[in-house]
Amino acid sequence: MLTAYTDNDGKEYKYYDEYKDESGDLVIITSDDLAIKVQKSLLEHSSPVFRSMFSTCKSDDNVIHLDHPAAALALYLTALGDRPLDYLNNEYDTFAEAIELCFLYDTLHTGPKMLKTLSPIGKLGHKHGYSLFKFSARFDDVLTACRIIQTIGLYQDTRLNGGDAFWRPNNWERSYMDVLPSSWVWAYMQAHQQTTARIRTRDYWNDIAIKFLEYLLPVGVLTWHELQTFYRGNPLETKLT
Repeated sequence: MLTAYTDNDGKEYKYYDEYKDESGDLVIITSDDLAIKVQKSLLEHSSPVFRSMFSTCKSDDNVIHLDHPAAALALYLTALGDRPLDYLNNEYDTFAEAIELCFLYDTLHTGPKMLKTLSPIGKLGHKHGYSLFKFSARFDDVLTACRIIQTIGLYQDTRLNGGDAFWRPNNWERSYMDVLPSSWVWAYMQAHQQTTARIRTRDYWNDIAIKFLEYLLPVGVLTWHELQTFYRGNPLETKLT
């Protein structure tokens, strides 16, 4: 098994250990001078950006250079190819870079899949809850947003000094509203205003998540089976029943 790729100029690039595809027919050289072998058809079929790139590429040696670090690119390619995702060796910054690639290469179906498999949702650090919430909004992934509200809202609320101000809408700055869809802002603030649960309790954040979901999703958009499947083992499942 080859451990490195050598280009036409004799420069050697070590293959990235965390992503292996021996059947790959395309070599990607990353911004940190590592090589990743991948099936070209995966990129062509998944992304109109890659299709356009390959249609105009005159090179016949099946090598491309992409300005992304190997760790983020490998995580993105793993999700794109429906391989099992393992975040054990990944930092949040790597995860965020991989999510951004979903927008860059117009593969928006991949982002929610990555968010859904991030379990528990605070696996890469509870301090990133608001950032994850913004990603959910960009994908219009309401169910993941509910998981974030439930889990990270409670954690932030019980921290000394209340944690990030996002979790306390009465202290919101304009910047919070400017980066979220207006419907999400309205639903989140309404949920806080309408809940009768005791503040800073698990029931409070469960109720916020339920109300946020109810305000954003009209009846019938999701079947009960879909909700049960998504929230199996999650407190929200019990609340919805």
